[in-house]
Amino acid sequence: MIEAAQRWEELFPGAHALGEVIRALAYALVGALIFHWLVVQLPERRRARAAYLGHVLAFQTLVGAGVGPLLHYRMWLAAIADNGGRRVDELSAHDRTGLWEAAQLCADALPSYFAADGNHFKVLRSVILGVEVSLDGISPSLSFLHPDVAQALGLFPTSRGVNGLQIPPLGSDRELCINRAAHITWELLQGVQRLAPALAAHAPEIELQVSADLTVHGKQYQLAPSREDLFPSA
Repeated sequence: MIEAAQRWEELFPGAHALGEVIRALAYALVGALIFHWLVVQLPERRRARAAYLGHVLAFQTLVGAGVGPLLHYRMWLAAIADNGGRRVDELSAHDRTGLWEAAQLCADALPSYFAADGNHFKVLRSVILGVEVSLDGISPSLSFLHPDVAQALGLFPTSRGVNGLQIPPLGSDRELCINRAAHITWELLQGVQRLAPALAAHAPEIELQVSADLTVHGKQYQLAPSREDLFPSA
């Protein structure tokens, strides 16, 4: 358009010179944008994609660790009901009170399993270890990830910190075991509900679907999380 306008007479003194300046600025802007895309944005996207794909297993481990304990509670509640115990509504991933009640019900029905030296805390200890190993593996690549993903990883719960995931000491009373079990499950859920939306937005190629299974008295239970489990409530 500026080139075509050079054929017209000047509308005011200096209009031609002003047009030359505007043309030069326009060409410079277009060149800068192309240069930025080729030299900065394109390599950044390649590095980010390589970082995400290089840590797929770690991301999947974090998602599985975040929602896995909830799925186990749901399966234990179903098994308790199938074996003559109290039947309850499905445990919501967004109901903190319901989670504590579920831990109480499971501990009532399976006191040895939910004791401090029981298998439940052995499983949770493995889950926490998997979280920490995964976070350590991803940490060198944090600068290549989108800030939303990096923030979610930084906030993912571990055994460290004031609000950390702490396994109860051996010999702990029943109430402490219930509170620790529910606390660990809830904090892991909060972690995955920050991470899953960030990954879905910035690394949609990573498959987030996981599942868990449990066998009780010869009957197998298997569950997978829903989208509502992995994403925060509206």
